[in-house]
Amino acid sequence: MRVGKAQSESHAALVFLAPRKYGHMTLTHESLSAQAFAARIALDAAQAARLLPELNAMLASFAVLEQVNTENVQPLCHVLNLQNIMREDEAKQSFTREQLLANAPMRTDEAFVVPKTVD
Repeated sequence: MRVGKAQSESHAALVFLAPRKYGHMTLTHESLSAQAFAARIALDAAQAARLLPELNAMLASFAVLEQVNTENVQPLCHVLNLQNIMREDEAKQSFTREQLLANAPMRTDEAFVVPKTVD
């Protein structure tokens, strides 16, 4: 496969995968061409013919998930039960301005002086 422009303008109408109520998703030659065009992958007919059965086999392997009962399963935002481990943002004793500016190569009375970067 190589990345490039689509072979023709007929690929302009994109056809994407849609789940079917009974059965698994499948790719057709047209939908594979549309997906390749959207991804900017130039596929010739031989490559598409070789990839189509392989991709459909991968999609078919997910059909077993349609049989799983998820009726009483709560949606997750992450697979692990993560908690925020960050500490509270509390003000604490800090350095004085004079201490912070003490080692600055260039400074004013209250700020660092840096070279101009934007005209």
